[in-house]
Amino acid sequence: MAKRRLRCEECGELIDFEDLVYCEKCDAPLHEWCITPSRYFEDGVYCSNCAEELDEEIEDSDEYSYTGGRCPNCGVPYVREENLVWCPNCGYEPF
Repeated sequence: MAKRRLRCEECGELIDFEDLVYCEKCDAPLHEWCITPSRYFEDGVYCSNCAEELDEEIEDSDEYSYTGGRCPNCGVPYVREENLVWCPNCGYEPF
């Protein structure tokens, strides 16, 4: 019985078992080199559609009001909550 191989949702090529990862949001099969990092959750495994959706959800959230500045460590836009400005990805505080 032959092993079933999956196709990568990003590039369409067959995935060897040792290179297989799944999108954390939609469970799409991906090559480990085809994952797309979210700007806000860079350590996650996401397909490009889910990474874009996550970024849009955070940017559109009423919970955060963005200051326009970006973190020098990871390039993510700062958020402001009351008197605190910080990076939602790594926690860096510029002030």
